Amino acid sequence: MAIFEVDVWVVCKGKWQEQEVIMKWVFEYGKKHPGASASVKSLRFFRQGIGGSPVGKFVLITGFESLADMEKFYSILEKDEEWLKVKKKGVSGVDLKTMNVAIWNDPA
Repeated sequence: MAIFEVDVWVVCKGKWQEQEVIMKWVFEYGKKHPGASASVKSLRFFRQGIGGSPVGKFVLITGFESLADMEKFYSILEKDEEWLKVKKKGVSGVDLKTMNVAIWNDPA
């Protein structure tokens, strides 16, 4: 059964460009660290264009084959100093009141 982590957030005013750079880094990280990203089956990033409230949401959807694969992935990341440094910088540009993380599953 496929598992999807869906992260949704709004970037703080003046931090859009910084957040874009961080998201590009996230995608490059997977290419540079194939061992860490082996559990990730899909990774999609979206920016809200029109509608919704608040306006300007970012969405990151990360797909895994199972919860065990997701746990394996995050157990690797939590030990990676490079990842933790960039994560801290990324979170500093997020309006934390808007941060929402959900786990979705594909029942098929």
